[in-house]
Amino acid sequence: MEKEREFDPSKWVDKHTDYLLSLAMLKVGRLEDAEDLVQEVFLAAYRNKGPVPRAGY
Repeated sequence: MEKEREFDPSKWVDKHTDYLLSLAMLKVGRLEDAEDLVQEVFLAAYRNKGPVPRAGY
């Protein structure tokens, strides 16, 4: 059976914030709006999180 890893939101946020913020800035052009969008993405990801399978196939 595959062991599942604990979801750590702070690590996920640290890892993906810069990329998501850059992408959001390209789409909306205003930092405040981009930050709001990224926050919504993180909240949606957290609300819909499921088990994270171990890496390795």
